[in-house]
Amino acid sequence: MRPKPSTQNPINKRNFAHSGSYPPPKPDLGLDWSVLLKPTSASSLGWPDPKSKPDPKVRPVSFEVQARFANMQMQNKVHDSCKEFFKNRVRDEENDDVDDDDFDEEKKKRMK
Repeated sequence: MRPKPSTQNPINKRNFAHSGSYPPPKPDLGLDWSVLLKPTSASSLGWPDPKSKPDPKVRPVSFEVQARFANMQMQNKVHDSCKEFFKNRVRDEENDDVDDDDFDEEKKKRMK
C-alpha cells in the first residue's frame, strides 16, 4: 500500500484548506514581556552629565612632568626609528651578499 500524499501544502491553498485546520491556528507568543520590563527614563539613556567641578584631589600636571613625558616620547620615537633603520640595513646587506656572490661567479666565468 502506498502512502497518501500530504494535503498540507502552503503553496496550494485549496489543499491546505481541506486539511481540517482552516483557519490556521494563531501562533503562541508566550509571555507578554512588556509587562515585566520597567520603562526607562530619558535621563538614563546616553552619557551621564559631566561633573561641574574637577576632583580637588587631582592636581594639574607640572611643567617638569610634562617635559619629562615629552622627552620619553621623543626617546621612544628615536629608538623605534633606529630599530627600523638597522633592521632594513641588515636586510639590505643580506641581499647584497647574494648579489656579490652572483657577481663573483660571473667574474670567474669571464676569466676562464
